[in-house]
Amino acid sequence: MIKQPRYPLKAADSPTLQALIRNLSDALPHGGAPDAERLASALSQAVGAGAWLPRERRHANPERYARHLIYADPRGQFSLLAIVWAPGQSSPVHNHRTWCGIAIYQGSLTETIFEKPPGKVTLVAAKREIRNKGSTIIDSTGLAIHQFSNHGRVNAISLHVYGVGGHQVSTGINRIFNSNHA
Repeated sequence: MIKQPRYPLKAADSPTLQALIRNLSDALPHGGAPDAERLASALSQAVGAGAWLPRERRHANPERYARHLIYADPRGQFSLLAIVWAPGQSSPVHNHRTWCGIAIYQGSLTETIFEKPPGKVTLVAAKREIRNKGSTIIDSTGLAIHQFSNHGRVNAISLHVYGVGGHQVSTGINRIFNSNHA
């Protein structure tokens, strides 16, 4: 019989997760936007700490990227997810309804950043960045429009922290854009 993992994990499951949760909490004034530098530092330390993410939170879905809730702050200030990207998978073009922080835990992802030129309805790809293991991205406004893609040959894993409670993870984060219109 396969032991089913608890969902989400508890901070006591890993010293690295304990430190990450403590550092994320310290980066967040109650009800406010995060301190971007402290948020980036917390994520960087976690992805630099080795392979602490449990195996069951590193599985890909062959049809679309897999989202695994790692931790939900009991006060509803943030949620931490691991997103697993099989080769060839991409997110939709989106931005967020809240601030977010992202760190590449394994592999690499290509982030395409979109802009909407003044007076236009069409989004244009303005920049592409390859984000390798250890890279962090902080959007303290939630307004950046982007897409992530795994162009590699192996699964990539990214850690995402969002300024919403665990109950809002499936409905309260992404604002999806048709890539042709805003």
